[in-house]
Amino acid sequence: MPLPLPPDIAVLCRGWLHGNVVIIEDDDGCSLVDTGYHTGLDALRAALPGPVHAIALTHVHSDHAGCAAALSAEHGAPVYASARAGDLLRRWDRRGLWLASTGQELPRFLPREVPTDGIALGDRVFEVIETGGHATGGLSFFDPTDGLLITGDALWEDGFGILDPWVDGAHILEDARQALHNLSQVDGRILIPGHGEPFADLEGALQRAEQRLNYLARNPDRLLHQVLKNGLGFFKLMQPDADAATLWQAGMTLALAHDLDEAGASRWLADAGLRAP
Repeated sequence: MPLPLPPDIAVLCRGWLHGNVVIIEDDDGCSLVDTGYHTGLDALRAALPGPVHAIALTHVHSDHAGCAAALSAEHGAPVYASARAGDLLRRWDRRGLWLASTGQELPRFLPREVPTDGIALGDRVFEVIETGGHATGGLSFFDPTDGLLITGDALWEDGFGILDPWVDGAHILEDARQALHNLSQVDGRILIPGHGEPFADLEGALQRAEQRLNYLARNPDRLLHQVLKNGLGFFKLMQPDADAATLWQAGMTLALAHDLDEAGASRWLADAGLRAP
């Protein structure tokens, strides 16, 4: 049974290519948390109840920030992200943005820094929680009036977004652990993750995430397998008509960017059912 949401909140859930979009309505329009991948712009426009006043981003991966540039230009809406996420965009760090090795696309924009003492979205004021790990400069947003907690990819009902220490640095496993701790400090009762349906059991989700994190920390080979599998899977979502040669090249680029040599990359691709053209 779907979790009942407050009357001013709507969530656009569209699978893995597009991160969830949280629509926060007010009397004359709305504010957004995250925007999905850029190819979903028309569907997002159709879901909007009115003008967009502001956009806050949990992080700046392309599946969450892809429509920010277009909507900001169309509505004159400021886009907010963390200082660290904004630095990635100002430097146009394609590796740090997960663009260089994945084939993902992100229309460029420059965000404002999220106020650390809270951000007003709609008629709500959200506390800002640092939740790095999955993404450099990741944030979550919490409204204590009704326990609404928007976690992005720092916490899902069953896990969290992929961790990629080969790109983001070995520290991200501890960043992810700190993110789970930070989320445990609030009384979240209505949780909206970056992917998947809203849910209510914060404690259970944190326990499952902690177990998953411990497993990945003990098994770096499994973590690498997950990174590569998810990266290739996202590429297939972006390009569903890609032929075998294109998929092989995308997989090779991804594997080489994660410190495999050509022989190791070829073995991984063969295990994934892809052969050199």
